[in-house]
Amino acid sequence: MNRFFPYALALLLVVPFSGGASFSLSAQTMNNSSAMQRETGLFANFNINSHRADFQQLSPDYPTCCPLFEEGDGAGFNGGLLYTWPWTDALGLQPRLGVHSFSGTLLREEPTQVASPGGELVDGIFEHSIDATLISVGLEPLLEFQLFSGFSLYGGPYLAYRAVASFEQKEEITQPDFGVFEDTQTRVRNRFADDVPDLERLALGLSFGLSYDLPLNSTRTALLAPEVFYTLGLNNISSSVDWQVDALRVGVAVKWVHKSATPVDRREEVSPPLDDKPIADKAAGEPEISIATEPLSVPTASLQIKAIEDRGGERLERDVATLRVEEFLTDRIVPLLNYIFFDEGQAAIPARYNTDLTTPESGADVSATLDTYYDVLNILGRRLSEHPSAQVDIIGCNADYGAESGNVDLSNRRAKAIEDYLATNWKIGRDRINTSGRNLPAVPSNAESEDGRAENRRVEISSNDPAILAPLLVSDTLRRLENPVVRLYPQANTRRGVRTWSVTVKQNGRELFRREGRGAPPPHIDWTPAESGTKVLNSGSLQTTFEYVDKDSKTVRSAEPSLPVELVTIQRKREQGVGDARVDRFSLILFDFNSAELGERNREIVSLIQNRVDERSTVRIEGYTDRTGDAQFNLDLSGRRAINTERALGLDGSTAVGYGEDVLLFDNSFPEGRFYCRTVEVEVETPVED
Repeated sequence: MNRFFPYALALLLVVPFSGGASFSLSAQTMNNSSAMQRETGLFANFNINSHRADFQQLSPDYPTCCPLFEEGDGAGFNGGLLYTWPWTDALGLQPRLGVHSFSGTLLREEPTQVASPGGELVDGIFEHSIDATLISVGLEPLLEFQLFSGFSLYGGPYLAYRAVASFEQKEEITQPDFGVFEDTQTRVRNRFADDVPDLERLALGLSFGLSYDLPLNSTRTALLAPEVFYTLGLNNISSSVDWQVDALRVGVAVKWVHKSATPVDRREEVSPPLDDKPIADKAAGEPEISIATEPLSVPTASLQIKAIEDRGGERLERDVATLRVEEFLTDRIVPLLNYIFFDEGQAAIPARYNTDLTTPESGADVSATLDTYYDVLNILGRRLSEHPSAQVDIIGCNADYGAESGNVDLSNRRAKAIEDYLATNWKIGRDRINTSGRNLPAVPSNAESEDGRAENRRVEISSNDPAILAPLLVSDTLRRLENPVVRLYPQANTRRGVRTWSVTVKQNGRELFRREGRGAPPPHIDWTPAESGTKVLNSGSLQTTFEYVDKDSKTVRSAEPSLPVELVTIQRKREQGVGDARVDRFSLILFDFNSAELGERNREIVSLIQNRVDERSTVRIEGYTDRTGDAQFNLDLSGRRAINTERALGLDGSTAVGYGEDVLLFDNSFPEGRFYCRTVEVEVETPVED
């Protein structure tokens, strides 16, 4: 018997009778005000799922060394529509149509012994697991018995169609922290992911529960009903094994009552006699009756602007009157990521990569690092054309997960797609291109997360000539903001509440920034103008607007506080004899996942930086990470990356700081954005002598 069943039964049977004699259990004692009525509603529950099993493997196609799977648990949800048909004052039918999640994990730990590096046997644990995703669309034709006013008991069959039924299976060494399986040479084996074999599409069960109606208005036409249900599974999930699932469900229903029309009393109404006493004859001193009305509040909106500046690793907030932008001569080192990422199960080059025969090797927009990266195939093609003795190695990889598990053929086809592009479009001889395939990359990202698996679906490119993958050097004019972050404080003053809101920043009619949402706006919103590229770095004030729609559908807009932008050009500094500086900016790349160690290509960039630093230079070093993983770990990791870079440069007294994932340099929706975020930015500012 399922271990949750006794607790659910106790909850469902004891609670209704906990009031003892204070409740009448006879339906005949109920008056019309408490009679059952027609209702329409929505319900939503949280599931505590309990799996009952008695099998060793799902099928011969998915072998496992587990002694026996017996039980498991998990969490889920269910929600849908309900309708109540009353038959008598106390009895009715309440069918429910909804979506139900019965997902869970079957787990079995197997004590064993593992050989230590010294050859000794030590105690260990093999963990066998099947992680099942089960989603059904079901109908519950429940009988409802109203025990007393507002309190109801339910019972009836559960009939559902299992729409989604998949599983992930693996066997893993969890103890000790060393040792691998002989057949895989890893700590995991018997890993499979597929649909549940021999699936029983029709799910059968019994549901029973209780609920209590709480009125939401004075007429009791809107009700909120906390409820507890238990669903007992009656048939197996798969016809080939003994495997059922039960669920304890806790949640609420919102119901609307269909009230019958109230008969109109047609009896003659007698108006009270009018006081025909002249007003002038009213007794002096008789109190006059007055009605005081509260003036309606007018909803308003306001928006304040602050600036955030960095001082010694601290971020300080201050008032800002002007956004100051200064021009500097600069050389920008743009690193070239030598990976091409592919969609799941696909070997075609994704459309986001530029396959027009253009290259941005000169005059590139220094703010468009990802745009430069998306031209990587053409950059490689051009460089291989200019270096006819250079060869390239192209290694295709896969996520080694799900449909890609062990699919080296897919990896080879991915590598072949890159070879075909270079040979067909850039006429690179195929004898100069070496292709191969493997499963995971040599240094994989976290295969347990979707982001990590997307990063492992890639082709890696290397060359015997360093010039082929050398960073791009772009000489340009840098426009730098004095305050890199602008903080906006939106304030909505409305008694009815906010339905939707938006904050926008414009300059000369062009929208530079927009943030919107539903419900109350956040206390503040941070905008990094550099994210808007070169558009914001021009003369002309910024116009900021906060607008919201309240729950009365009234649109309220703030005044548009302006923020002047002062552009200090190189020419202006020369004319005014103001000291100028040259600012060189360098990006390191190819930090391995969760690593702060500089690779060989980063050390080449470090050598370039050292050639630009002299005793007059001020060096600022900033470490970053992507969004993957724990925020505090990422903050520490970015700091270690910055410090390791400082040490490699041999600097003392520079500003080395890590921002973690608080500041994401690039869009993390794609793998390349996350890789470019695993970086250290080095800025070298050197005074220019007249």
